[in-house]
Amino acid sequence: MPSPQSMFQTLPCHIMEQIMHFANGTADPLTRDTVIPDQNTSIALLATCHTWRSLLISQLCSELFILLDDANPPVATMLPRWPKKLGLPSFPTRSLVKKLKVQIVRWSSLMDGSALHRLQSSIYKDVTFPAAYTLVFSIVDVATNINTPIEQIESARKYSRELARSIRAMAPNTRESDISWPNVYHVALKQGLAALFKTEHFHLYSNVKRVSFTEYGGFDFPGNIPPSGNIQLTHLSFRCKSSYMTFIRLACNCAPTLQELIVHDFPKDGSCLITDTNGCPVIYPRLEKLYIAQSLGIQGLVLPKSHNLTYFPVLRSLDIRCQYPFGDDVLFRNNHETLEHISLPFDIKFISMADEYQIFTPGKFKRLRSFNILNYYGAQGKLPRLIEMTTRCATNLSLSGTTDRMHVVKWSGISEESEMLVALVSIKTLANIQVLELPKCVFQFSEMVIALRALTHVKRLWFSLGKKPASVDDIRMPKLPDYITSNCYPVGKFLYSVTFDIESKASAKQMATAAMLFAVASPSLVRVEVPNAAEQEFASEIKTSVAKRPFVKYAERVKSLIKSI
Repeated sequence: MPSPQSMFQTLPCHIMEQIMHFANGTADPLTRDTVIPDQNTSIALLATCHTWRSLLISQLCSELFILLDDANPPVATMLPRWPKKLGLPSFPTRSLVKKLKVQIVRWSSLMDGSALHRLQSSIYKDVTFPAAYTLVFSIVDVATNINTPIEQIESARKYSRELARSIRAMAPNTRESDISWPNVYHVALKQGLAALFKTEHFHLYSNVKRVSFTEYGGFDFPGNIPPSGNIQLTHLSFRCKSSYMTFIRLACNCAPTLQELIVHDFPKDGSCLITDTNGCPVIYPRLEKLYIAQSLGIQGLVLPKSHNLTYFPVLRSLDIRCQYPFGDDVLFRNNHETLEHISLPFDIKFISMADEYQIFTPGKFKRLRSFNILNYYGAQGKLPRLIEMTTRCATNLSLSGTTDRMHVVKWSGISEESEMLVALVSIKTLANIQVLELPKCVFQFSEMVIALRALTHVKRLWFSLGKKPASVDDIRMPKLPDYITSNCYPVGKFLYSVTFDIESKASAKQMATAAMLFAVASPSLVRVEVPNAAEQEFASEIKTSVAKRPFVKYAERVKSLIKSI
C-alpha cells in the first residue's frame, strides 16, 4: 500500500490546484467570493513534497508589484501573495509572474520623466515577463501639481509614451489591461491630459482584448481618457463617474465581440447601452456576462422600453446591483435557455414588469444554477407583498426544471417576518442548494433549524441571528444539545460554514450558544464567523462552555470551532 505522502503526491492536478487555490486566497468555487489567504498555511505547504511546493510557488509568485515613487527606494517591488515572513524568494521568479502591476505614486513624476528614469535605471530595464498576461497600470496622486503649465504637456507626452512602451515591453504577451487614474481638475491640463492618455497610453491596451478602466476621485473631468483606435474587445470593465458615456460608447462599438461587460457607473437612461448615437439598436451577440451597478443615484431614473429585439441572446450571467434600469424584459429576452446566474433587485416595479412580460413563467430558465434576490428598493411597508410576489416568481422557477442545478441562493433583504421562513421551506427550487446567504435577514435559531431540515444540501450558511433564546420544538437549554442529538441529528449534514451577519440582533454569548448547537447538530461544521466586535467574547464563551455541562460531552464536535476562531 502506498504511503500517505505518495498518495497525496499523485492526486490529480486539478484537485491539487484547488487545494493550493484555497491556501492562496483565490475564489471559492461555489460562490466565487475571495478567500483570505493564510500565511501560516502557505508556509506549511511550502515545506511539503516537491510537487505541492512547485504548485504553490507558481501561485505565490504569480503577481509582481512595482512601485515608482519619489521616496527611497525609488523603485519598490513586492510579491503580494508571497508570505512576508519568508522575505523575498531566493530563486528566479521571472517566468512565474502572470500579473504585472506598475503604480506611479505621484503624477509629477510622470510629467517630468522621473518615473521613466527610475524604471529604466532599475533592475527591470531589460527584463521581460513572458507569462505576464495581465498588466495593471495606475496613477495614485495628481493634486500635487495643479499648477503645472500647459507647456509641459508636450514633454510629458514624450515621457509618458516611452514609459508606456517600456511597461508594455516588460509584458509583451499581455492579454488583459487594467488602467486606473485619478480625476484631474486643473483646467489648464484638461485637453492635454486627455490627449496624453488617448494617444500615448494607448500602448498599454492596444491589441488587448480584455481592458478595465477605473477613474477615482470626486472632481469632474469630462475629457478623461477617451479610448481611441480600432479595438475590438472581448472583456470591458469601467468605473468612471465623469466620463462614463465615453465607455458606454466603447461598449456599443465593441458589441459584436464583447463577451463580458462590467459597468460600475451605469447612466440614469439605460437606452444608451442598447442604442447607438444614430438611434439604431445595438445587439450583443456574444455577451455572456453583464454586471451593472449605479453610483450616480436613482433620482430621475429613466426606465426606457426597447425595440422588440433580442439584444443579449447568449447571456449566461446577469448581475444587477441597482434598481432594474429598463422598463421591459430587454435583459431577459430569448436567453432563458442560456442564463445560469441571476442576481437582481426584486422591488414592486420590477416584479410588476416581470408579471407583465411573463419573465418567470414555468418552463423557463432550465440551466439556472444561482439565484440572488436583492430587495433594496421599495421594501418599506410592502414587505409581505414583496415576499409573496418574490416567492411566486421563485416557485415558478422551481417548475422550470432548475431543481437539480440551483446551487447558490442569496437574499439580501431586511426582514424579521415569518413569511421569509415560509418562503424558504416551500420553494422547491431550493431543495438542492449548497450556499444559502441571507445576510440582512433575521432568523431565530429555531427558525434556521426548520430551514435546514428542508434544505438538506446546504454547505455554507450566512444569516443574521435573532436574539430569542435558542430552542427546537419548544425545547430550550440546557436540555437542547441532548434533544438535538436524540431527535434531530443531523441537521445540516453537509453544513461546514456558518456566518452570523453584522446585522445580527443576538449577543456574542447567544452567538456562541448557537454556534455550539450547530456543531452538535451538524457533523461537517468546521467554521463559524461572527462580527469583528463580537469575536473576543464569542471565543471566550466557547472555551468556557466546552469544559462544562451541557457541552462537555460534545467537546469533540465543538472543539473545531475553537480552531476556527
